[in-house]
Amino acid sequence: MHTKTQRSIVHDELLTLDHCVISGKQAQIYADAFDATAPQEVEYPDAHRQDGKPVIGVAVHTLAEAICRQMHITYVAQFGKGSQLRACCKALKDAGIC
Repeated sequence: MHTKTQRSIVHDELLTLDHCVISGKQAQIYADAFDATAPQEVEYPDAHRQDGKPVIGVAVHTLAEAICRQMHITYVAQFGKGSQLRACCKALKDAGIC
């Protein structure tokens, strides 16, 4: 079990990753702070790295949603990715988790 301070640090870091896709390994490191399981990596066919290869990973807003669901925390569904990330992080903070 991680401390509230550790979860708060992860929470704040997630907010800085608005519209980002991170590796499955990094997503699980963040999820571990909440004793949750990160979503599986997926390929984002419309996004490409500078070397032309497709982007494979976990979208940060989907990670935040997964953490909320696994902790049974209700959050407001949003249309935009950034809005969804902020809504999930706000729900975590309001629940006193971090």
